[in-house]
Amino acid sequence: MTGPDKKEELLLKIIGVFSSERPLTMKQDGNLIRLFDKHFGSKNYPSGLIKAETSRPDIRLLNRPEIRKSIVKTLSAVREASRYPTQTTTLCHTRSDGEKVSFKVNNPEIAGFLQRKLDSATFQKLFDLAADKGVFDLQFEFGVPCVTLCAGSRHMTRKWPRDHAGMMPLIEKRYSNQLWPGLKNVARSYLSPLELRAFETVIASPKTFKQNKGIAHVFWLNAKSGTLVRDKDWEIKQRIESHAEYLNVLADAYRKILPSRPARSDREDSVFIKNIVYFTHYLYALGINPQTCGPWEEIPFAKGSNWDSASVVCAFDKVLQLLAEVKNHPFYYKNFIKTEKKLSQKINIPLLFAAPELLDKFNRKSLSFIRKHYLDEFRGHTARVDSSSVMLSASGLDLSSNGSQTQDIGRHLQILKHFQKHLVKEFGALRYNSFDITLNKEHIRSCDSYLNLNSDILLDNADGGLYLDKKKRIKFLEENNADTSSLQIFKERNRGFCDATSAQWGLPLSYAAVAYGKLVQKLLHRHRKQGCLSSPEQQLLKECLNGEEEFIKRSYGNITGLRTDGSIPLKANGTPSLPWRKPEAYQAVSNLEGKPEFLPGVNSHLGWDAAKCWEASEIYLENLRYIEEKGLL
Repeated sequence: MTGPDKKEELLLKIIGVFSSERPLTMKQDGNLIRLFDKHFGSKNYPSGLIKAETSRPDIRLLNRPEIRKSIVKTLSAVREASRYPTQTTTLCHTRSDGEKVSFKVNNPEIAGFLQRKLDSATFQKLFDLAADKGVFDLQFEFGVPCVTLCAGSRHMTRKWPRDHAGMMPLIEKRYSNQLWPGLKNVARSYLSPLELRAFETVIASPKTFKQNKGIAHVFWLNAKSGTLVRDKDWEIKQRIESHAEYLNVLADAYRKILPSRPARSDREDSVFIKNIVYFTHYLYALGINPQTCGPWEEIPFAKGSNWDSASVVCAFDKVLQLLAEVKNHPFYYKNFIKTEKKLSQKINIPLLFAAPELLDKFNRKSLSFIRKHYLDEFRGHTARVDSSSVMLSASGLDLSSNGSQTQDIGRHLQILKHFQKHLVKEFGALRYNSFDITLNKEHIRSCDSYLNLNSDILLDNADGGLYLDKKKRIKFLEENNADTSSLQIFKERNRGFCDATSAQWGLPLSYAAVAYGKLVQKLLHRHRKQGCLSSPEQQLLKECLNGEEEFIKRSYGNITGLRTDGSIPLKANGTPSLPWRKPEAYQAVSNLEGKPEFLPGVNSHLGWDAAKCWEASEIYLENLRYIEEKGLL
C-alpha cells in the first residue's frame, strides 16, 4: 500500500466495518484487520488488535462494543485531521511594527466578514450574527452557569466559581434573571461548616494556606438539591485569583443593588455580607505576594504571580467601592460591621470594614510590587511565559510608576507583545510555555499537557499509531485530572508532549482583545477631556487599535463553523463538533501521515471565552463608533 489515498481508503473501510452492527469474524475480517494493524498500528506499543501468542486478530476483544466505538472515534479523528486544514481560512494581519502574522478562521461565514475592513457597521453585523447563532449562549443549573455546553469528560461538568466570575459581565447583560440565584448558590456553598473552618483556619494562621488547608475552588453540583459540594478529590487548595475574582463580582453586584434594597436585611443579605467579609479577610491575611498555584495547574509557586496579586487588588477596589456605597445605607453598614466583629471574637483580626484605609494601604503596597515586577509573571520562574499576563493587562490597572498614562500604556503593551511573541499561535494561544519545576526534589521540564496531542483518542503520540491500551492512560488522566501536584501524575501527564502540540486556547485571545480595547479607551478618554491627542498619543492610539483589531479577529476566528460543503466537522475525539461555538481549545491530532493538525477541542463551548469575546466586542464597537464620529484615524 502506498500513498495517502490508499491509506484513507483502508481507514474508511475499517471505520465502516467497526461501526456496523455486524459481528466481526476471522473469516470475513481477519485479513483486513491484519492489514490495518500493519499500516495503522503503533510501532512503539502492541496495538492490541493481534494476539501476541497466536499472531491472529483478537476477534473476541474487537467485538466488544466499547472497543469498536473507541476505534471508530479514533480513526474518524485521524481522518478529520487530514482534511480539516483545507476547511479553514488563513488570514493575515500586519502589526504596527510591520510584522506580518497569520491566523486561522474556522467558520466560512465569519471569514467573509473578517476579510473586509472592520468599520463599526460591518462589525455590528458580525456581532449580531454571532449572537443570533448562539455564540454568546450560556446554560445554567440552579443559577450556576455550565462551564461548557458539551463536556468531553466528566471532569468538565464540575462548577468553578472562577469561570462563573469570568462570565458575569455577560450574565449581567443577557441573563440577569440568573445573576442572583447563581451568586446565592455559590455564596451558600462557602458558608458550609467545612468551608467556614477553612476560612477561619487560614485567617487565623496564614501559614496553613501553604499546608493546603484553604477553601475550595472546585465544586460538584448535587443535581437533586441544586447545592454545590466541595470536590473532595481536588487536593490542592492554594488558589488565589479564583477567590479574588469571585469576591470582585460579588462585591460589585451587591454595591449595584444596594440603592434598591429596603431599609432592612433578610437571610439572603446575611449570606452575601458574610461571604464578602470572610473572603476579604482571607485574601488580606495572605498578604500582597503569597504562594499560589496560578490559574492553570495545581502546582504551588512559592514566589507568586503578577496576575494573582493584581486580581486581589481589583477585588479590594470593588470592596472599597462597596463600603463607600454601604455607608449611605446605615442598616446594611451595621450588618457588615456586626459580621466582622463576630469574626474578630473568634480570631484576632484587623477591622477592615471599620477601617477601610487598611485595605487601601494594602492595595497601594501591592500595586507598587506589581509595577516593579510587571513583566516577571511567575517570579522565580523567569523562563515561564504565561497567558495570565493578558488577564493582568485586561484588568485596566494603572501600571505606571509616576502616574504617566504614556508609561502605563507602554507597560501594558510590553506585556501584550511578550504574550504575542511567545504564546500566540494560528488557532489560539498556549496557556503557558515549557518551564522548569522541581517536585519532591526531582527536576522536571513541564509543558502544558492538558488537552495535548491525541489526548482523547487511542493513538501513540510518537508515530500516530493506534494501540488499545491507551484507554488506560486516558482513564488514569481523567480520574486524576484534579491533583497534578502529585509527582507521579505530573510526570505521566507530561510524557510524550511538547509545546508544539499544546492545546491552543481562544480565551487568552479574547482577554487580549479586551486588554487592547481598554488601552484604546484610555486614549479616547484623554481625547474627550482634552479635545485632541498629541502626536505620540495618536501613534499609541494607532498601535493599540491595531492590536485590538487583530485579537478581535482572532477571537472570532476561533469560533467553529461548518465545512465548506455544509457538513459538520469532527472534534478532536472523533465526535461531531457544535458549529458557532467557542471550544475550550483547539487540540492536536495525528493525521494519516502521523503529523499533528489542530481540530476543535472536545469541550465546547467554553462559557468563559464566550463571555470575554462578548465583552471585547462591546468595547471594540464603542471604540470604533467614537473614532469614526471624531475622525481620529
